[in-house]
Amino acid sequence: MAEVEKVFQFRVDGRGISTVTRKKALLFHCAGMDVVQDIFETLTDPGAPEGETDNEYLEALRMLDAYFLPQVNVPYECHVLGQMKQEDHETVDQFVVRLSNQAVNCQFGTTKNE
Repeated sequence: MAEVEKVFQFRVDGRGISTVTRKKALLFHCAGMDVVQDIFETLTDPGAPEGETDNEYLEALRMLDAYFLPQVNVPYECHVLGQMKQEDHETVDQFVVRLSNQAVNCQFGTTKNE
């Protein structure tokens, strides 16, 4: 989940919004209704991942993510991972978290921890 999406989800949870229609409406309101709504109307749904339950809010998130999230250059991200070094101010645990976050971009799948 992207950082912005996490922050938005905290806002939804904090306001006690549970219906998918209200979540979608708040999403468009926070994103800028004019521009995002115009873009959204032109998008096609890439489809829900297999086994995932779907609703109009998750569909809207998926469609906006497919449009706005930059494509990952996997070889470059693996290179960045290989060049990472522990910073002087950083604990081992902090470094491991930073490595783990970078490894997500490398598409290691089930071998990520190895």
